[in-house]
Amino acid sequence: MRELADWTVTYLLNAAWQVPVVFAAAWLSARLLGRVGARAEHRMWVGALGAAVVLPACHLRLAGWFSGAGAGAGSNVMTRVSLTGGASGADGAMRLPVWAVDAVLAVYGCALLFFAARLAWGVWKTRRIAGQATAVSLEGGLAASWTLYSKRLRGSDVRICCSRAVSGPVVVGMRRPVLLVPEGFLDSVAAEDWEAALAHEFAHIERRDFLKSVAYGALSLPVGWHPVVRLIVARIAESREVVCDEMAAEAAQGRKEYAHSLLRLAQMLMDGPRREPLQAIGIFDGNTLERRVMTLLRKPVEMKKVRRLVSVAACAAMAMAACGSALALRMNVVDGAAAAAAPASTMNADQAKKDAKVTPVHLVNRVPPVYPAEAKKHPIDGSVVLEVTINQEGVPTKVVVIKSLRADYDQSALDAVRQWRFSPEMQDGAPTAVETHINIHYSMK
Repeated sequence: MRELADWTVTYLLNAAWQVPVVFAAAWLSARLLGRVGARAEHRMWVGALGAAVVLPACHLRLAGWFSGAGAGAGSNVMTRVSLTGGASGADGAMRLPVWAVDAVLAVYGCALLFFAARLAWGVWKTRRIAGQATAVSLEGGLAASWTLYSKRLRGSDVRICCSRAVSGPVVVGMRRPVLLVPEGFLDSVAAEDWEAALAHEFAHIERRDFLKSVAYGALSLPVGWHPVVRLIVARIAESREVVCDEMAAEAAQGRKEYAHSLLRLAQMLMDGPRREPLQAIGIFDGNTLERRVMTLLRKPVEMKKVRRLVSVAACAAMAMAACGSALALRMNVVDGAAAAAAPASTMNADQAKKDAKVTPVHLVNRVPPVYPAEAKKHPIDGSVVLEVTINQEGVPTKVVVIKSLRADYDQSALDAVRQWRFSPEMQDGAPTAVETHINIHYSMK
């Protein structure tokens, strides 16, 4: 359990600074992908969300890529003898008091429950509104437009209902989508504007955007507390609307006419209250109407294939550089349980230097730990901390694991340290037994 607690706090610490790095790289990539297309930009922002969630949990093992399974038994194992505990461990990890780790976990657990409950509430509220909506029967031109666009954008199984809980057309539902429209909307909307709204909402249905929105919300839960993650989610929604605008304009009356319909719909609906359900997907999601209209009215420029490939390659290189630098600068956090386990009789090196009558224990014969054969296939970086009793002859008589890494790593450390020999601690010229800690750090570097 302590290992899980350490891992969680390490994840949060790295997420705090790695998420902004991911956002910065994604923002620069979005600038490069502006001419490539809205779909490429949308996929890039979805990838940025995935990186923001996964990256803080990853380790960088570049050396492991080149070392291979045939690396020498002890060539990639670093060992250190530690006689003291402090704010930072010998393995470069940041050490926190147990109470601090527990406090961070308690706050994070509450935040995680809050965001999960908010997501669940939004989905439940949306389903409830859809269940209470009144079915609508279309006639005349409205019915003809519905039939036309349901065939063009694969929405034949969609139902349309009227609800006072929404202020604009929205799509809800996963397996059986429902198009909700405000009360009185069908009586006042112009035919061309109705076609624009239909085309946009059917584009959402074809892309399964409602399901994706819920999935992205669930994916972002581990880092939902980070304000930059909200910016990434907002960029996903913005780029999604641009993609659906392009699909709708292609299926409907054209880019210019579709843009004019967007403006008329916005003017017609702007006086109503904003009451869309949290998880609903509507034509005016993202609060980026100005950008969407400008994109539609801008004359499309055909990008040459070579330039497109160069832009995509540059974005990929930028993403790899951002992720690589974030992983290389990863910080580790461990609690102070191992240090607290040391008995009060353990002597630290500074005290030994101050006392002229005490000569500290010294390692004279070191047998390198054998890197576990199975671990070379599935390596992890970290340390095994051992509590060792060294007798008057300098022989380890008691070797106990007080901070585990994994069973095979622990056994490797135990087997090696039991073969070590020391010059015993001398007090007033006489050898004496002493207890100390030995930190064996394993790395594929």
